[in-house]
Amino acid sequence: WLNALRPKLKDDYHLFVFCSPDYQARIETLLVTDDWPLKSRIIWEHRNLSMGRDASEKYMVNWEMVFHCGT
Repeated sequence: WLNALRPKLKDDYHLFVFCSPDYQARIETLLVTDDWPLKSRIIWEHRNLSMGRDASEKYMVNWEMVFHCGT
């Protein structure tokens, strides 16, 4: 989907790719390999995730990685 998106972007653009921590390394590798101009990595922290979730057998993941690409 990244290759399909590239021709539709303007010359001056900002792209934010949100992903689960489980996929962060794979997504970053794809971005770097396909020459996307990676500007920064941002941590999006979710608050109050415990409401309505079962955290009895594992730690809760309360953040997502956001990759900022652009010109």
